[in-house]
Amino acid sequence: MYKLNGGSILRRRTIEHIEDGAAVTTEITENIPADPLNRDYQQYLIDVENGATVEDADPASVPEPSRDERIITAAAVRKERIAAKKAAILASGLPTATKAAMADLLDGMSDIVDGLVEAIQGGKP
Repeated sequence: MYKLNGGSILRRRTIEHIEDGAAVTTEITENIPADPLNRDYQQYLIDVENGATVEDADPASVPEPSRDERIITAAAVRKERIAAKKAAILASGLPTATKAAMADLLDGMSDIVDGLVEAIQGGKP
């Protein structure tokens, strides 16, 4: 049985073995990273394709996004809004000089958002 766990998958399985001459059943829980090069993850994908049961993650085990992740997500939304406003202005009936000035202003706002994201990511685009 599989269970989602944030960015990884938990696999529960039962192993039967002999201990001190007696049959013993042990339940093992393994953490499988969601890495396409990981053999256990590849097997997980095959099992799911073949109908294996996958439980949803416990709400408590799904990590809250960090402050930086929330800011970066909000920045992406702002960039989309800026691009939409720019497109609307350029398609409007405003005078060409007004369109150009407003488009430049929106480009500047977009650059500020990019700079904020770059600063949060430590200089990485």
